[in-house]
Amino acid sequence: MEALSAQLAKQRESLSERIARALAPEAGAAPVGISTKDDRIYISFNSDEGFASGRADLMLMLARQLDRLATVLADTRGKVTVLGHTDDAPGPRDRMESNLALSTARATAVARHLQERGIASDRLSIIGRGVKDPVGDNRTAAGRALNRRVEIILESVPTSQPTSPQQ
Repeated sequence: MEALSAQLAKQRESLSERIARALAPEAGAAPVGISTKDDRIYISFNSDEGFASGRADLMLMLARQLDRLATVLADTRGKVTVLGHTDDAPGPRDRMESNLALSTARATAVARHLQERGIASDRLSIIGRGVKDPVGDNRTAAGRALNRRVEIILESVPTSQPTSPQQ
């Protein structure tokens, strides 16, 4: 069991490094947050660079980042969960009826883009979190900017079966 855990940890670290290289910031782009926790890899994109205010249409910068991520994900197995988040500021009512609807629409746009780049739909799940799970203080502009994000969570799945020692 320890051998499998060690192998998974090594594969997760290797995948995380591949993702970091693929998503290295372009000139003018905000850095992408990448972390690992509980056998998962978390990737966080700033929504301000990915979507116009109150909209769920992908902007070019995020689309290019997702293209590079899809190239890495094509060589992996496991579930890919896309979570959309917003700040607590009300949006224009003519665009989205609520922050929850906006976060869900943005997560859907990201998942659809990954699917169009070859990631199987049965690997993808979508969750709109709206104003839940803030990472910044919604009372400040900087905090609200941190809360407007899309996260992708990659479940760790071994890419090959561990070999058992011969007896």
